Amino acid sequence: MWTKRDDYPRDLDQQLRTFPLVTAKDLRNRRERPRQVKMLTREFIDDSLYNPHYGYFSKHATIFHPGEPFDFSRIEDGPHFHRLLGERYTEFEDELDKTNPDIARQLWHTPTELFRPYYGEAIARYLVTNYRLSLYPYHDLIIYEMGAGNGTLMLNILDFIRDSDPEVYARTKFKIIEISSSLAKVQKENLRASLSAGGHTGHVQIINKSIFDWNEYIHSPCFFLALEVFDNFSHVAIRYDYETEMPQQGGVVIDSDGEFCEYYNT
Repeated sequence: MWTKRDDYPRDLDQQLRTFPLVTAKDLRNRRERPRQVKMLTREFIDDSLYNPHYGYFSKHATIFHPGEPFDFSRIEDGPHFHRLLGERYTEFEDELDKTNPDIARQLWHTPTELFRPYYGEAIARYLVTNYRLSLYPYHDLIIYEMGAGNGTLMLNILDFIRDSDPEVYARTKFKIIEISSSLAKVQKENLRASLSAGGHTGHVQIINKSIFDWNEYIHSPCFFLALEVFDNFSHVAIRYDYETEMPQQGGVVIDSDGEFCEYYNT
């Protein structure tokens, strides 16, 4: 539970003196959140989002998939679209609850899913145009996507390239870098299940790995996609003391009850 910030902050002196400072790497093999520890903000965010056993993207993230693409030519205006979207949301979550009820589930959507396949096709046009202008025929079209969600963008891009430019498609390689094991599994399942994805398997590689653990130098020119990813990176929290004007680094204390409280140290 997050302790709301108020005008009467808790006295954390004893906890800051006695609780060990841990990192996300230290907690990687833990199966539940630690207690009686302190963490820098960047480590707390990393652990909360990406811990393989209790992290948000590992266990609770569910990306909304609206089913059949919306027929935008029949949608009158914004409110009409949002009504249809609300109905699809309800249907989607009801289906999930039938097989896997989860009160901690957080459902969210991406432009890739809402505006499928047009969003992916627009990106594919850019990729093919620039590839033909600068790299074809001397290099393959190599596309990396970091954090690919359900794999929908991959499918939409490959569908478009296959249907519009078979020569380029024959030289296309799509590589996903995915930190979440559960999402990597979803991507593989959707690749196999897609009726339009026949033949794509030979063009796709799904790499279940954190980009921060990447240690391979890529010599070939490539395109790198990272849609709605950088805002999910961990980061430091810095503020300045009004009296001393000295910078202070933020962190989080996790007490014996599992509650969180922020702190700042000079």
